[in-house]
Amino acid sequence: MVTRTFSFLGTIYHLIIKFFAHHKTYTAFLFVMMVAILGFFMFSEPKVTSETHIVTYGDITQYVKVSGSVSSSRDANLSFQTGGAVSYVGVRAGDKVEQGRTLATLSSADAQSALLQAQASLVSAEATLEQLKQGARKEEVALKEQLVINAKNSLNQAYGALPDSIQNTDSVTADTVKNKFSNLFILSSGRYMLSFSPCDQRLLGDLENKRTEIEDVLADFQKHSGVITAISSEEAIDKAFEKAYLAALKTNDLVNTISALLLAPCSISNTSLDGYRTLLSSVKSSMTALFADITSKRSALNIAKNTFNQASRDLELTKAGTDPFKIKAQAALVSQAEATVAQARSGLLKTMIVAPFSGTVSKVDLSIGENVTVGRTVISMIATDGFEVEAKIPEIDIVKVSPGAEVEITLDAYGRSVIFPGVVTRINPVATTEGTVPVYTAIVTFVGKDDRVKEGMTANVKIVTSKKTNSIVIPSRFVTIDNPKKGTVTIFKDSKGVSKEVALGLRGEDGLIEIMGGLTEGEMLLPPVTKDRGAQKQTTSN
Repeated sequence: MVTRTFSFLGTIYHLIIKFFAHHKTYTAFLFVMMVAILGFFMFSEPKVTSETHIVTYGDITQYVKVSGSVSSSRDANLSFQTGGAVSYVGVRAGDKVEQGRTLATLSSADAQSALLQAQASLVSAEATLEQLKQGARKEEVALKEQLVINAKNSLNQAYGALPDSIQNTDSVTADTVKNKFSNLFILSSGRYMLSFSPCDQRLLGDLENKRTEIEDVLADFQKHSGVITAISSEEAIDKAFEKAYLAALKTNDLVNTISALLLAPCSISNTSLDGYRTLLSSVKSSMTALFADITSKRSALNIAKNTFNQASRDLELTKAGTDPFKIKAQAALVSQAEATVAQARSGLLKTMIVAPFSGTVSKVDLSIGENVTVGRTVISMIATDGFEVEAKIPEIDIVKVSPGAEVEITLDAYGRSVIFPGVVTRINPVATTEGTVPVYTAIVTFVGKDDRVKEGMTANVKIVTSKKTNSIVIPSRFVTIDNPKKGTVTIFKDSKGVSKEVALGLRGEDGLIEIMGGLTEGEMLLPPVTKDRGAQKQTTSN
């Protein structure tokens, strides 16, 4: 540049000499004008053009850009907590529902009945507690005492019928085992064996075991039944009656096993057993009558006992009056009844599907009359009050992103000019691999409700990782990058370009870069000096 300047000055000098020789009149004026113009172009500051930049302060924002698809922030796959037949379906796919609305139910007559019964028991327990707190009147005590007397009379009648039943059971079981089917077995070394060789070996062992076992059962029963009379104690009658029930049960089981053996297809041809087969009908009739008698008396005895015990407890509570311990005991019964109501209500709720939140029904997979099983998803819902984007962020960028970061979201459906605000709500700490690149899943949630947002839309996410204001910001094309934190720029100083090191900061959009040190406001930047002829000027991108 200096050589060209001197050559240019020499040319001007020779022209001026010639001009002086021929035009002396205008020489002085023209000479002054030429020198002034030449000085202006040589020593004035260069103009700011697209190839220069004046250093100023500005704002810069650094982003991480990813994409994903919109999904509901909440969804639910709903199922019944019990099995049964569907009795009501109140929604279809696409319906909008409010939280708490009943969507479908199963047939629930039993559950409703259980709830009503539990509620009635609770009302009764609460009434009794209130009565205890108020104290009992003489008329109430007298009434309770009469109920106890009546219950005791019924209990005595039930006990009075048992001795005959016990003796009848003793007679029938002993006759069946020791007389009618006695010849079927032979006692050998303390064990009863069949007196003939059956065709079914499985039944053989089972039958011999039962016959041997029942011998001890009948002996124990007869030891207690032999001393039972109408004046025996209730405790003795209870014990003998339970043993009578066991003896009848074991005898009936033995008869059924004998029947299975005698009527087996492979035994029919054994004519020596015909007499026992003929006997089976009458024995079974006797056992049926015995069981009907002993079962009805056992049921009547239990009912009488329960009635007497309840009447006695009621009388005690009535007499207790305002005894604080009795009141506490009844209060506990009230709490127990309340728990039973809650349990029954829970059982009823298991036959219902209720919307857990307000939203849209996305799927209905059941119909009235269909039998459904526990846990099968029959209705699906998505919330419409919140949407999110699942963004996959490479490991090189994840260190810049943190929960709570601001996000700018655009949707392909509306173009990049429509920006929806968002925020990073959570980041999965475990990476997955896509191709060969580890990525982390970040959940970006839309801020506020916007009816334009729909599930499944393609979203472009710009996560704000850093933002600075009033910093020195320049176009990155004026920087030669040495490393991520250091670079070189060319400034115009003393009428020439001077190389200068600068400290680098954030990389923003539109090719901007933050200069953290090395430049001052007002300095003029020149494009980087090219290294080789025809080489392009070095630049960097954000």
